Formats: sequence, C-alpha cells, structure tokens
Amino acid sequence: MGTYFIVGSNFQKLINSRMEQRRLTKEKQIFNYRPKKSFWAVNFSGWILMCFINILFQTGFFTENFEAITYSGLIGFTGIVWTLLIRYLLLKVDLINKKWAIIIPVVFVLVIVTSLIAVFMFSELIVFLLREEAWTWADFIGNWFNFSLIILVWTLIYLSFLFFKKQQGLIEQKYDLLLQLKSAELNNLRKQLSPHFLFNSINNIRSLILINPEEARTALLNVSDLLRYALNYQKKELVSVEEEMEVVMAYIDLNKIHLKDMVRFETTVEEKLNGMMIPPMSIQLLVENAIKHGELIRGGEVKVSVSSNGNTRVIEVVNSGELLLSEITKGIGLQNLKQRLASKFEENATFSIKEKDNQVIAQIKIEE
Repeated sequence: MGTYFIVGSNFQKLINSRMEQRRLTKEKQIFNYRPKKSFWAVNFSGWILMCFINILFQTGFFTENFEAITYSGLIGFTGIVWTLLIRYLLLKVDLINKKWAIIIPVVFVLVIVTSLIAVFMFSELIVFLLREEAWTWADFIGNWFNFSLIILVWTLIYLSFLFFKKQQGLIEQKYDLLLQLKSAELNNLRKQLSPHFLFNSINNIRSLILINPEEARTALLNVSDLLRYALNYQKKELVSVEEEMEVVMAYIDLNKIHLKDMVRFETTVEEKLNGMMIPPMSIQLLVENAIKHGELIRGGEVKVSVSSNGNTRVIEVVNSGELLLSEITKGIGLQNLKQRLASKFEENATFSIKEKDNQVIAQIKIEE
C-alpha cells in the first residue's frame, strides 16, 4: 500500500505541476495581449494630436464650424477602439512570424474590413448623437477611404515596432547563446586538466619532498603553471604556439615523475611557427589523450611536432598503441577541440585522428 501511495502521490504532483505550467502559460499569453502603459500613452497621444490638428483646420483655428470638435472627438474614440482591436488581431495570429507572402494580404484585408466596420460605426454614432441625416454612398466611400489610410499607416507603424522588438529579441537570444557557448567552452577547458592527474601529481610531489626536494619544487612550479594557464587563458580565444608548448612541457615533466622511463617524449617545433595562434589547451589535450589511451609500456613513445608544409601548418601528436572507437566517439575534449577550430578558423582548419603502423596519429591542419 505504501508503494501505491507514493506512486499515486508523485503522479498527482506531476499532474498539478503540468496544470500550473499551463495556467502560467495562459496568464503569460493574456498579459502579452494586454497593452502596456507605453502603448496607451503613445496611442492616446497620437490620436489626440491628430484630432487637435483636425479641429484647428476644420474650425479655422476655433473661429467657425464648431461641430468639427464633436466629429474629431468621435474620430479619435473610433480610432482608439479600432486600433486596440487591430493590435489584438495582429498579436493573436502572430503575424510578424509569418512569411511576407502571408503578411501583405493579411494586412490588406485587415485594413479594408476593419476600416469599413469602423466607418459604419462612426456614421451611426453621428446620426445618433448629432441627429444628422444618414450619409450618402459618396460620403461613406470618401470617409472609408480616408479612415483606411489612417488605419493602414497605424498598422504599418505598429508592425514596424513589432519587427524591431523581434529583431532585438533575436539579437539578445544570439548573445545569450554565445555566452552559453563560451561558458561551455570554459567549463570544458577546466575539465581538460584531469582531477585524477592533479591528484597523482600532488601525491608524487609529496613523495619527492623528502627524497629530492629540488625536483619536488620544480614539479610544484609545473603544477602551478598548469593551473595558472588553465585559468588565465580562459579569457583568450587564441594563444601562441610558444605559450602552448610551455604548458605542454610542464605537463610532460609532471607525467615523467609518474611514468619515469616507461615512455619517451619527443617535441619539435619549427622556430618560425612559435608565433602561430591556436586555441588554448589544444596541443596539451592531444598529449593528454596520447598518454591516457596509448600503450605506455617500456619502449612506448609520444611525439609532438609543429611543422609547416607549404601554406599548411601541421600540429601532430603521435603515440604508440591502437586507436579505440570510444576515443573518437565519446571524447568530449576532442569534440570540443573540433568546435573551437571550426569557430576560429572555419574551413581553414581540420582535425583528424587515425591509426597507422601501430601508432595513433592526432593531427591539426591550419591553412594560411
């Protein structure tokens, strides 16, 4: 019974949560349809200004035809009511997210229909309030044409405002996504220094303190350099090969404490390529990958080289062993490296990893 009660309780909580989400979504939709204070202020001001200008000209600056004041007031009232209706319809059908082939005819039909109804309502108000005779067809068509122009201008202005807000939202969304991407990249950079590796390094340094204090001091400096590099260069999108190789050498030296003579490391960098800019922690990642997945038995080796072949710059890390499928498909660090290369160099940079003659070759190629 207890199990059934728990399951039933959780199910009820899930239903309540879904209902609450729907309620909040509905309230949000209603709130979006409800005009804001800024809309009321601008819309009222616009119609009042138009009515005032119309009164000035119709009354000859308040010297004659004072009935125009009532006419203008009714025009303003009709305009405010109808623009509220048009605003609701534009938001209800989500017109700004439709194609232009749909937007243009919808606006055309909306202006014609709403202005016809508005002018009909206006004519009835004139007859009812001012006790005037009903309009002729000529009067009706003339006033409909004038009012439809006003409604068209208002609709175009409001649509322009909606498009502007949409573009602003898209720009903000773009920057939010870029910030999320940067945050993800920085988190991946932090994770590239394996906690397990740091733990082993600290333990090795602790063992060295009594045996070889000088070597322990050097190792501690290497750990410090690695951490400083990982933290400081998170703000940089690119670093020089020379800077990257300094941290690679520190990483190799720390691994030598643990691996001793089991692995032979070899590094070669063409001098002219020291200033070449690459994503931070890129070579270090390949070296870490080589040490982690390589066959590090006695006689194993890891070779790091940075060379040029015509207009192509080649960064290559070679290790003894076989290429594991999981190394390609599940390597978060390698996937992140590919994304960073594509982000900075687009099609001018490629990354590949393959096995040849019992060696795993990881290679970055950057075209000038």
